[in-house]
Amino acid sequence: MEKQIDKEKVQPILVYTDFTATGDKAVEWAVFLCERMNRRLILLHVIDRNTYSLAHSSNVNDFALEKMNEIKGKIQIQTQVKANIHIEEGCNCTVISKISEENDAIFSVVGVHARNDLQYLSGRTAIKMARRSRIPFLFVQERTPSPYSLAKIAFPLNIQKQMKEKVSWGIFLAKHLHETVEIVLPENDDEVKTNLLFTAMLFEKLNVGFLQTKIHGNIFNIENRALNYTEKNRLLLSVMLMLKGNSVMESFFGPRELKYVCNRQKMAVFMVNPRKDLYIPCI
Repeated sequence: MEKQIDKEKVQPILVYTDFTATGDKAVEWAVFLCERMNRRLILLHVIDRNTYSLAHSSNVNDFALEKMNEIKGKIQIQTQVKANIHIEEGCNCTVISKISEENDAIFSVVGVHARNDLQYLSGRTAIKMARRSRIPFLFVQERTPSPYSLAKIAFPLNIQKQMKEKVSWGIFLAKHLHETVEIVLPENDDEVKTNLLFTAMLFEKLNVGFLQTKIHGNIFNIENRALNYTEKNRLLLSVMLMLKGNSVMESFFGPRELKYVCNRQKMAVFMVNPRKDLYIPCI
C-alpha cells in the first residue's frame, strides 16, 4: 500500500491535445515518456474556438469529454499508464501553464503546428508560454517520428552560460529514460571547452553514459546542425536552452528558438528556460 502511495506522489507529465494529428503526436510522445519514466499522465484539453468548430451543434463540454475519454480509453487498453483528464475553457497558453503548475507536472508535452496553421498553437505562442513557465516543455510536430523507433539524447554544446540548468535536465532525462547522451560539438571546440569540461565532469560524477561527437558547424549554428545530425542518426530528442528574449534582434527577426521549436527536421526538442525560479529536478 505504501508503494502505491509513493507512486501517486511522483510528479506527472502533462500533455496538451487539441484533437488534431499534432495533438495525437503529443499524446504518443507523452505516453512513451510516462512508460519509460514510470509516471502518471495529465491529459489536458483547452476549450477554444477550434473546439467549438469541431463540436458543430453538439454541446462543446460533452464533445470534449467524449473525445478525452476516447483518448484515455486507448491509453488504458494499450499501456499501463494511469491518465487523468482535465478540461478547461480559455487561452491555451495560459491554461497549459496554469494546469502544469497546479498539478506539479515535471514537464509538459505540447504539439506545435505549422506556421500557416495560425488558428492553432503556433511556435511563437509556444515560446511565449515556455518563457513564462518554470518547468521545461517538450515540443513535437505532426510529422515528428515515433519515439519508439529512436534512441539517445542529443546535447548540443555552445557558449551559453546557464549550463547548470541544461546539464541537470540532461542528466535527469538520461537517467529516467535510460538513454545515452551524445554531446554534439562544433569541429573547432576551443570556445566551448569550459562548458564541455563542466558537462563531462557532471555526467561522469553521476554515472551518465555519454559520448562526444564533432560535426561541421560553429558555436552560432550548432543547434541547427545538431538537429540535422539528430534526424540523420535517429536520436530521440535534443536538449536546448532558451534565451531570455526581448532583444532588439528578436523584435525584427522573431525569437531564435522558433527555428528549433518548429524545426524543419520535425525532431522533438526539449526546451529548458533558464529563469531564476526554474524547477531543477532531483537527480
